[in-house]
Amino acid sequence: MTIQIEKFVSADEGETWIDADTPPGPLIEEDIDPKFRFVVTNIGDVILTDIEATDEFFGFILALASLQPGASVEVILDGTWEEGQHVNEVTVEGTSDDQIVTDTDLTHYFGILQAEPAIQIEKLISVDGGETFVEADSPPGPTLPPNIDPVFRYIVTNIGNVTLTDIEIDDDVLGLVATFPSLEPGDSETVDIS
Repeated sequence: MTIQIEKFVSADEGETWIDADTPPGPLIEEDIDPKFRFVVTNIGDVILTDIEATDEFFGFILALASLQPGASVEVILDGTWEEGQHVNEVTVEGTSDDQIVTDTDLTHYFGILQAEPAIQIEKLISVDGGETFVEADSPPGPTLPPNIDPVFRYIVTNIGNVTLTDIEIDDDVLGLVATFPSLEPGDSETVDIS
């Protein structure tokens, strides 16, 4: 005699269900509340009685007087979206001939803010060999001394809330300056060109 519980999570209002045993689980945007499906199955060969299931998030979710061998019962509950990584455990137990059988299952999801990709670039110039840099957004800009080559600094910052990929810095005079495979939210990359 034995019992099994599986907990699934849906990020699309119950259209699809994911057995998210390991993190991070599905990404769920802030305007979607997760749904959870619990499936209790008697995978033994004797009738189980006094079956109860408890979830860390929802608390008490199921009580059955008995469950035949091979039979299953399903419960679907609506969750509430929260930002960040979430994990919780569901536990089921049942009885047969005064022997208690139990099973647990973990589920994960990651709540993300609505995707807002954004990027920022700053171009600075140095007229002292890279000792200091100024932001010369308007003319005439700094004066370049004789026999000194300007140094340009490019600072690219991910100012959005999602990872950016395949980043290219292209200057209308110098051409392709640099490429980066990815940039995490809040991170910056700096490139100096002389």
